[in-house]
Amino acid sequence: MHRGYTVCPLPAHDDRHASCKVGLDDPTLWHCHPCSTGTNILHLGSALSGIECHGADFKRLVRWIAD
Repeated sequence: MHRGYTVCPLPAHDDRHASCKVGLDDPTLWHCHPCSTGTNILHLGSALSGIECHGADFKRLVRWIAD
């Protein structure tokens, strides 16, 4: 595995290769090259949990990420 790369955690991505880059300077940023998806930890948590990252669900998402 290349430094800073990991397997994409998104459920719809079935690639088993380390194609998802996690920011080395800022590990809260990520980008999956095959999915053309990526942004910050809040959007990743939202994609994995199904909890919206804005409005009334924001606090619930932050708690989900923290757990």
